[in-house]
Amino acid sequence: MIGKPALLLAALLGLSACVETSAPAATTGPVGPGPMAAEAFTAAALFDQVCLSTMPDLAKARGVLSAGPYRQDSRSGIYYHNSYDLSFKVRTEAGTPVCSVVSGTDGDANRFASAIRALPPRKGVAVDLGIPHAAAGRIYVSAFAMAE
Repeated sequence: MIGKPALLLAALLGLSACVETSAPAATTGPVGPGPMAAEAFTAAALFDQVCLSTMPDLAKARGVLSAGPYRQDSRSGIYYHNSYDLSFKVRTEAGTPVCSVVSGTDGDANRFASAIRALPPRKGVAVDLGIPHAAAGRIYVSAFAMAE
């Protein structure tokens, strides 16, 4: 008879076979956004993870981006998602830490605004929305997090 620890280990090993693995993205070649439009709530969740949860520590935001599915353009400093038409910029403006996201969506800009407004507020962090614009068949929306 197989003991419970051995059975649990076998189950976990079996589940790990179901996890899709892939090689990390190459760090050479052109850097730009991924091909898929980002759903509004996905873009908002990524904004929360990268910008809101790390503010005002920009080094921490860069660490989240470096550890995730993003590539940084060495010229602009912009981090592009490998799969989504989504990018982040982490910078200091007039001494104030700022983290922003721009997301290409096939949907309604109001849906993105609603998703951003639904995020829990963070003490010491102001959030603002950019003006949506259309380009290449998508609506581009943006949000900014700034340390107060």
